[in-house]
Amino acid sequence: MKVRKKLLYYIISIVSIVIICLFGNLFLLMEKQYSVIEAILFLPKQMLGHSDMEGAFGACYRGWLYLLMPVVVSAPSVSYIHDEIKSRFYINVWGRAGKYRYLYSRYIYSALSGAAAACIGLLLYTAIISCFFDINPTVEIVGYENKTLLSIILCLGREILYISLYGGTMSLLASFIIFIYNNLYFSLSMVFIISYMLRTCFVSVNFIYPAAGILVFLVLYAVMWHFRGERI
Repeated sequence: MKVRKKLLYYIISIVSIVIICLFGNLFLLMEKQYSVIEAILFLPKQMLGHSDMEGAFGACYRGWLYLLMPVVVSAPSVSYIHDEIKSRFYINVWGRAGKYRYLYSRYIYSALSGAAAACIGLLLYTAIISCFFDINPTVEIVGYENKTLLSIILCLGREILYISLYGGTMSLLASFIIFIYNNLYFSLSMVFIISYMLRTCFVSVNFIYPAAGILVFLVLYAVMWHFRGERI
């Protein structure tokens, strides 16, 4: 039952990422802002030709992704750790494997969990927009340089990798908070607040930020048990 419950969390997380991206602002027409989903559903097909796959993918940066994505990708892993602490199941793991091995196993689990959920959600979103948007706009745009399939794959792959690493970092943040203060809602609320504070880092697509975050939490997990000792 618990496995099914966590699997449902992952499915909800992935679907939520797709929905968030679809509601990102795509373009402005006659003083009306159209999201990706609105453009697909309500605009004529020839109007979609004013954008391309890269532009449609970039709409996720103009939506709520930087605020909501960290929360939804953190929820599955942090709820799992929360249940472990609440049930004191971790004590059995400590007895067999030791404290540090337990903590770092949860470090790896949290990072991979958040990154995988973000990556799968973005890949599904990319598959959806590829059905409606071409590699290049179908209308002539002054100054636009045509892209090749390889360049689009490399460009979108870079951004998907970046957002996935960012999701893994924020999942580590949520797990770290839950170890310090075992309250699921407090942990996710703090992730939301910190995501808002770091919004400029997210939209910059700079790999230094998630890489630094992963290294920082690697150190913090090393001293985790000092914060709460035997009471973790």
